[in-house]
Amino acid sequence: MVWIEEALLNGGINSNSTSPNILRSSLGGRPKLYSDALILLALTFKEIYHLRLRQTEGFMTDMFKLLGICLLAPDYTTLSRRAKNLNVPLTAARVKRNESLIVLIDSTGIKVMGEGEWKIRMHGKTKMKLYRKVHIALDYDSQDVIGLSVSDASAQDADVVPTLVDQINSQKLRAKEMIADGAYDRQKTYRLAQSNNMRLTTPPEPRARIRQDDPIWRCRNTYVADIKKYGKEKWKEQVDYHRRSLVETVMYRLKTAFTDEMKARTDASQLTTMRIRAKILNRFNDMSRPSLLGQALVTKDP
Repeated sequence: MVWIEEALLNGGINSNSTSPNILRSSLGGRPKLYSDALILLALTFKEIYHLRLRQTEGFMTDMFKLLGICLLAPDYTTLSRRAKNLNVPLTAARVKRNESLIVLIDSTGIKVMGEGEWKIRMHGKTKMKLYRKVHIALDYDSQDVIGLSVSDASAQDADVVPTLVDQINSQKLRAKEMIADGAYDRQKTYRLAQSNNMRLTTPPEPRARIRQDDPIWRCRNTYVADIKKYGKEKWKEQVDYHRRSLVETVMYRLKTAFTDEMKARTDASQLTTMRIRAKILNRFNDMSRPSLLGQALVTKDP
């Protein structure tokens, strides 16, 4: 079942250029014919049903006909062009905004260009492979994605953390702890965590030593001392480091639900694609997790 709000349809399209429903831009030029909400709806269907842009155009046209909506669906070129500048908020309905959060951070690779693994195994590689790295910030309690960024495959994970933290702060969320793997054991990451009043939980590198030259190493020095005394596995149990496995589970869900490939070619369109996928995943998460309402049962002794 598909339900489309009247507000979306009223502001979606209007062929009369003198109508106030036409969306005008402050930069001049031809006004936008379709609202961002309608474009986001079409691109959301594209990701859910694994469609190409031309197929999305046909899907929207047939859906409007079935619903009796007298609107002209956006064509594939419009969808491709508008996806570059589309604002996609990461709706996280289950995040506790009045409490400090525990944030899990990790990254994974998404293929943009290349051949299938079976073809390469049987006939060899004939085309270049190109990957993009997707960085995710996950709320531990709700398991909702609250931050996402896309970078080159060669980018260092620690360099993208400020972008994720800015996205979290822009939503007026407070994080008390950030858990990440050893790739984030960098001075810049500890300094960023200290400036945002967060605790960074990440395993130090194997040759790490205690450093006294900067106060930002105080927490890391404790990790180094505990690992040398008890061992890394005991330290992971002590700080509950294995909570980070939840973000790897979300990475798996992201790839299995929407494949591990992207068809978009520009950086802006790739970011829009991944944010739409994360938004859908948050919605799936909200629909699948139960909300327990009621009072606890009280038993009396006989």
